[in-house]
Amino acid sequence: MRKTERNIYAQTIYFGVLMVFIYLVLSLLVNQASWSDRRVVLHLNPTMARLGGQEYLMTRSFDQTARYDLFVVGSSHAYRGYDPRFFEQKGLRLFNAGSSAQHPSVSYQLLSHLAQNCPEKPLIIVDVFDKILEMDGQESSGRMLLNCASQPMALGILQHEFNMTALNNYMARLFADHDQLEVEAKDYVQDGYCSRSAELLAAPKPVNYAFQGNQATIDELEQCLIWLAENHYRFVVVSHPMPLQEGFEAYHTPAAKVIESMATRQGAYFLDFTELSDFSEHRYYFSDETHLNQKGVEAFNGILLDSLYALSVLNQPAIP
Repeated sequence: MRKTERNIYAQTIYFGVLMVFIYLVLSLLVNQASWSDRRVVLHLNPTMARLGGQEYLMTRSFDQTARYDLFVVGSSHAYRGYDPRFFEQKGLRLFNAGSSAQHPSVSYQLLSHLAQNCPEKPLIIVDVFDKILEMDGQESSGRMLLNCASQPMALGILQHEFNMTALNNYMARLFADHDQLEVEAKDYVQDGYCSRSAELLAAPKPVNYAFQGNQATIDELEQCLIWLAENHYRFVVVSHPMPLQEGFEAYHTPAAKVIESMATRQGAYFLDFTELSDFSEHRYYFSDETHLNQKGVEAFNGILLDSLYALSVLNQPAIP
């Protein structure tokens, strides 16, 4: 190798190392320094994930020594839709690993880093909200990357979603003061579950748009189901009740076909409760246009549990 070429390579390496060093120093400074009670990085980039919230509490409440009968993944429909206290009254223990706008790639990390650590394999409930299948997952990945309790899980998310947004959130994870939480989960109850008492007061606005699935996200969901099947988990795919909404059926039908098709390919049931008779027409079961309130959760959880028993995918606990 000529001397000139060696000099070029050496200068390139030096420049690269210098850029990495500058990036690390700047990341440290903007994540540790505060202004107006916020990290400086949040002023520079308001879309950055914030410390705290449901994801922070949920991942720290998981007990890897506990025997969970059911384990839930999914979006806010999941963490606001399955109450561990209800199942506890029935002699069952449920952990709710739902999170805001949870992308299937994040569901995969939760399954492989939390559910896989359970002493006995729980029944997995994969809650699917149609709109999640239209999203790219950056919000979900960023929030979980910053807030999850497991460092291996954070590295798994970063490896899967390696881009500057993910890397910036990982730097925040390393350098931010985790004793100064920026988001409070006021309605957090336990084991990942958050409860709402508000009631939907008016009929939801009509749906006048078509389902536009993101193929990459749909593929990620199928990879989750494949992983569950290959690892011999019992699992069901669920869409929980929605309030009656003009035009919703036309929007939901193509999404439901996609979900049911992949569930069937993996030998699982798809329990579609979105337009549940004698439920969806009652607005007092819902807190808004897409989420159940506490009254709705208790009614839905009872219906779901009966369905799981009827399909023999869950055994009823012995009566003491």
